[in-house]
Amino acid sequence: ESNCMICFSEAPMALLPCGHHSYCRDCWRQYVKTSVQEGAACMSLKCPTAKCPARLRPNDFRELCDSTDLERYLRFDKEDFVNRSRRYAWCPGPRCSRIARLPAVVVE
Repeated sequence: ESNCMICFSEAPMALLPCGHHSYCRDCWRQYVKTSVQEGAACMSLKCPTAKCPARLRPNDFRELCDSTDLERYLRFDKEDFVNRSRRYAWCPGPRCSRIARLPAVVVE
């Protein structure tokens, strides 16, 4: 059995489908925690193995984050969804953080 490639002490865990199972649970947790605390860029967090394009999935965040960081991640996830959507938008009202569904546009 090999050791974690970051802390060299614990056994690694399988997390991503890329096959880079080189990191232990504690190191994954710290990697994810740091990214979530740094901001919305965590939405594109990738495997820490150099040049690996595998992105962490929402379930990975659910598994590795504590409740505070998960709440922050979920806020970023919702913001990302609305900002990319053509069907939803942020309510334009002052100090309103609700999401509005846009009316369907009929093309004639």
